[in-house]
Amino acid sequence: MDEVIYRACLSGDHAEAIALSERTFEAAEGLEEGMVIADLVTALLNPEDGLMPFGFVAEAQEELIGAVLFSQMRFGDGGSAYLLAPMAVVPEWQGKGVGQRLIRTGLEILKGVGVDLVVTYGDPAFYSKTGFQPVETRQIPAPYPLQMPFGLQAQPLSEEPLPTLEGPAECVEAFQHPELW
Repeated sequence: MDEVIYRACLSGDHAEAIALSERTFEAAEGLEEGMVIADLVTALLNPEDGLMPFGFVAEAQEELIGAVLFSQMRFGDGGSAYLLAPMAVVPEWQGKGVGQRLIRTGLEILKGVGVDLVVTYGDPAFYSKTGFQPVETRQIPAPYPLQMPFGLQAQPLSEEPLPTLEGPAECVEAFQHPELW
């Protein structure tokens, strides 16, 4: 198998990260979802609110094969977290541990800069492999009503137990669309 390099997403990676996210979600969920995710990644990497996400990529043979973004969230009680979304690995590299390693790389770096909590909204079977646990919105509020309440998950990056946060939850501009939730 080719060597995979895991690293920070650089500004020169943005177009390729957008394209791979579109391709990945189109293959999994159809053309419309691919376009929605491409628009989301474009907005996250070109933030109107100035809140740039932490981004990480996986690269093999000088081509991006995976990307993950972590953007800021704030809660009414003063609490904060980072939202892991979206996460994409091109179809031919799925099932080889690339996504899990990419997430772990991001979590290690976030922990190193003092982030205490990461939240995600997706497939519990996948995210549980990297330490995420299901939570309810009464423990960690979501910015909008969830289409799949079982998909909200969180992971503390400190030795502290998973906190209970009070809403409202606020996310970066790119995620301020109820249809994404």
